[in-house]
Amino acid sequence: VLTAHSASPLLTLVLLLLALFLAWSYSSPPLYLNRHGLGEACGAVLVPVLTTVVAFQVHTGQVALLPLLATAPLACFQFAMLLSVNFPDAAGDEQVGKRTLVVICGPAQGSRLLVAALALAYLLLPALILLGLPAQAGLAVLLTSPIALWQVWRMRRGAAVDPTQWDALAFWSIGLLMAAAMLETAAFILLWP
Repeated sequence: VLTAHSASPLLTLVLLLLALFLAWSYSSPPLYLNRHGLGEACGAVLVPVLTTVVAFQVHTGQVALLPLLATAPLACFQFAMLLSVNFPDAAGDEQVGKRTLVVICGPAQGSRLLVAALALAYLLLPALILLGLPAQAGLAVLLTSPIALWQVWRMRRGAAVDPTQWDALAFWSIGLLMAAAMLETAAFILLWP
């Protein structure tokens, strides 16, 4: 239906097929990306980035830089969130041969990856603004930094290996992603001519 109503049907079809392929490949044959340490990266590209790019393309008929700029920090947050939800499952995942990044790297390195992903989201903001992300959208993402700093503090204090911390760690990782997405959306709505 989207392809039939698109201003650029072939491009819409290609993007939708790419999205479907990645979504299928995340947990299904032949690639099983979430079993080989690539699921987190796949989810980070698929959910915030490719979903936004497809929606933008369907509405405008083109692919543009702005959706990529706007979703770059969200991809970092999605990656961190996927890491956080894998900490509780690491032992079971390892037993059944599901090699998530947390299983491959271990909780200490997984914790460092999570912190690095959060830091990258904010460190990218000046470059994203220079490339064309409206400063208001960048500021909207920056407003979520207290949540990220709290997550970093918790990771430094061992949340990755403390089962009593896992639910809150996952909850606030999801909250960070959703807060950034909603604040950034609000900034774009306010900028709408």
